[in-house]
Amino acid sequence: MRKRILKCFAVIILILVGIGTTNLIFFLRINSAFNEIVENRFQVDQRVQQGHLLISQIHNNIWEAMLFDPKSRKAQIETLDAEALDFYRIMDDLDRLLPEENPGLTRLRRHFQNFFLIGKEILQIPDLATFQNSSDDIREFRRQKTQLGDLIDTTFNAYKLSFIDSLNQARQHAYWLSFVSGIVVLFGVLNSVFFSFRLSDTLVRPIINLTDTVKAFTKGNLTVKAGHGGDDEIGRLGAAFNLMTDRLSASMEKLKTEIKERKRAEKKAKHRQKQLVQADKMASLGILTAGVAHEINNPNQFIMSHVAPLEQAWVGAVPILNQYHDQFGDFRCGGSNYSVIRDRIPSVFANIRKGSERIRSIVNELHQFAGDRSDELAEHLNLNQVITSALTLVTAMIKASTDRFTLEFQGDIPSLVGHYQRLEQVVVNLVQNACHALTAKTQVIRIKTFYRKSDGKIILEVRDEGKGIDPENLNRVTDPFFTTKRDQGGTGLGLSISSRIIMEHGGTMDFYSHNAAGTTVLVALPPVPIAGERLKPIPQPRETSEPEGSRRPH
Repeated sequence: MRKRILKCFAVIILILVGIGTTNLIFFLRINSAFNEIVENRFQVDQRVQQGHLLISQIHNNIWEAMLFDPKSRKAQIETLDAEALDFYRIMDDLDRLLPEENPGLTRLRRHFQNFFLIGKEILQIPDLATFQNSSDDIREFRRQKTQLGDLIDTTFNAYKLSFIDSLNQARQHAYWLSFVSGIVVLFGVLNSVFFSFRLSDTLVRPIINLTDTVKAFTKGNLTVKAGHGGDDEIGRLGAAFNLMTDRLSASMEKLKTEIKERKRAEKKAKHRQKQLVQADKMASLGILTAGVAHEINNPNQFIMSHVAPLEQAWVGAVPILNQYHDQFGDFRCGGSNYSVIRDRIPSVFANIRKGSERIRSIVNELHQFAGDRSDELAEHLNLNQVITSALTLVTAMIKASTDRFTLEFQGDIPSLVGHYQRLEQVVVNLVQNACHALTAKTQVIRIKTFYRKSDGKIILEVRDEGKGIDPENLNRVTDPFFTTKRDQGGTGLGLSISSRIIMEHGGTMDFYSHNAAGTTVLVALPPVPIAGERLKPIPQPRETSEPEGSRRPH
């Protein structure tokens, strides 16, 4: 298409060049014709003036010779002959200059001949008296002069009119040629503009569009396409560009996929490595805590077994000591006055017994942390029933902590395989932590259970509106012995044991929290496997996808 347009455009240019050249030649010829006409007119006028002057000169010379210088008449006759020759040469020039044969010139020659002969006769008059008596010749001479001048004017007035007509015709031809030339030039300009726009649409615009497409591609828009689909060079270039962008886009997508897969593999490897390290640490910690619990439990048992006899001995000695005090007054006993230590020692025995019980509780928790009871997970349980049973143990704490406790159970929640008491222990621990986090009784504790179809897990959600967990502590809440309530008797083993129990059930425990926005704990447990699957625990935590936000996976 563009080739045909270019050919048409070239033909029009050649036609315009030809027309322009022809108009230029015509204008040059018209200009030359104008110059010739004007020059011819100038020479004709010059010759006509010369003829008038020559006739007047002949007339004046004859009169001067006859009236004032009769002796010069003979010489004047010779001058008259020369002047006659000049007049005939003027007539010849006019005959040559006039565009067509003019019969008036013949009449002029004939009249001039009569005028010349009469003037010559007058110059041959012998004396002045005879000249004065020749009134008829003088009258005829004057009449011939007047007629000759009138004839010259009459003859050349017709030429002047013919000249004006010729000039007007030449002007008309020039105007017509100018008009035609203007029309042709206007037609050529319009065609040039038309073909320029067509060329712009078919040649320049595709190049601009392709340039814009390349710029967009260089800025990162890999989906941009060249829109020109012709079969010419630009069309083939656009097709090649589209093929290049398609291949590059495919390569980029493949590279992105490989990068994602590599990052996912690296993340998975790191997670596995972290699990292995954590498992090794927990195993080592379990062995250590088991040994520590055993070493602590033996002396604690010794203390507890000797506190009761010692207290009984003190109770038996008090009456005797009181009697001695009554008879002899106060005395020193154990570095202090008896009156002081008498009332203090019972509380000392009570504190020793309380401390021993505290040590025994910690030792039991250490045994639970270090123990491996995954083989006990053989019961089919309903999580709603486990939670209901656990809440009966912490009802008093809940009532003391909040007036806004809500419980929402999904009625048709699937069953799970696990250990009833240990899951109950997890629920109690989570509820206790929620109660401790509240700062006002108007704050809410919400417990909810539901089945999450996206991954097929049974979900326990415990949410409170308490003070939340600091971001720097969120990843440590399930670490053994980590606690922010050490001054309140916290051991840091509650969430660690709970996390261990959930892992033994093949589940996960996730924490979401922001300061002053409360904490949400999501426990995800697998339901009872379908028929044909083995019922066995999963001792290690499963890998979970981590959403954005403050979160601690377990």
